[in-house]
Amino acid sequence: MSPVNMPDGNPAVKVTFLRKKTAEKGSMDGGILFASCLVSEEDYEDGELDNYKKNIQLTAWRITEGQTISKVFSEKQIILAFVKGLAEGKGEELLKNGGNAEVDS
Repeated sequence: MSPVNMPDGNPAVKVTFLRKKTAEKGSMDGGILFASCLVSEEDYEDGELDNYKKNIQLTAWRITEGQTISKVFSEKQIILAFVKGLAEGKGEELLKNGGNAEVDS
């Protein structure tokens, strides 16, 4: 896992899958890039954000570079666990302390 800044300046985290390096294959086996940004009220029509506090848009991209076998199932499980973690104890606490954000998944 490594922090990354997206070209638009928003924070992101790159999760890289690793494998044992061989003569034929490198040590990287794809991964996932998680990026987030604050959503503006202006991005929605009237009434869509009735409970507007702070909305965070979370986007996950698959990194297929270096993958020899697709990892769609594993990637899905990681993304679901990541989102679930935001709504639980420590994740919820971090979001509130970092910007008074609430999770509504």
